[in-house]
Formats: sequence, C-alpha cells, structure tokens
Amino acid sequence: RPLFEWAVIAEVDASEFVIGGRWRESVEKRGDFGRRDVVIPVNGKLQMHSGRIYQWALVIERLNRERPEVQFGVQGSDFEYPWRLVTTTRCSRSRDEEESWAPRPGGDRKILEQDIVHLELDFRRSPGSLLM
Repeated sequence: RPLFEWAVIAEVDASEFVIGGRWRESVEKRGDFGRRDVVIPVNGKLQMHSGRIYQWALVIERLNRERPEVQFGVQGSDFEYPWRLVTTTRCSRSRDEEESWAPRPGGDRKILEQDIVHLELDFRRSPGSLLM
C-alpha cells in the first residue's frame, strides 16, 4: 500500500471533490465553490519527517475550463507553515508568509492537461526545499 492518499478534511469540501482509486490516489474536483476568492484544498495524508527526501509525481489529467488554475505543494499540519506552493498557470512559487508569488527560475511555464510534474522535497536541512 502506498504511503500517500488523498483526504478531504473539511465538511465544506466534501461536495467539491471525489476521491477514488484502489489506494485513494486519485482526486477529481467536481464542485464549483461559490466564491472566486477562496481556494478549497484537498489534502494528502502523509506524515513527512526531517532528514528525509520525498519524491512523487502529479499527473494533471484534466483542467476545469472556467477555472483552470491548480495550486499544489506541501504545507504543515493544520495549514501551518512551512508552505511550498506552485501554481499551474505559470509555475510561479510561494512560500510561508510571502505576499506575492515568485516567478519560476527558468521563466513562466504553464502546466497543461496530461503533463506529469515530478517533485522532490528535501528535508535533510531546514526549512527544506521543494524541487520540480
């Protein structure tokens, strides 16, 4: 059984997502939350520990035509820091208390349907780095 599975942790999110797959490894955004200024999260259940490296891939099978942006990354338990987030519209990044998104080091790159994003989180030093 894989170490990771998707989870919806807030009641308001239950109608927004459908989680499937034998190991709960697939998630589909179904709802269209009424407020455009709010991002509704779906979360993974995985405890990460310092001193380790974690690698995984995210497959974007389909994007919503009206709201195609997806933000993904890692964050601490109960939405606490550290945060390392990436947006699919430009591959810009955000971390912890930053007010604005930082551009992708190699320039903007849109993540499209059928793209596979390989990620590595290196916790061998603090505060850790998220690489793509």
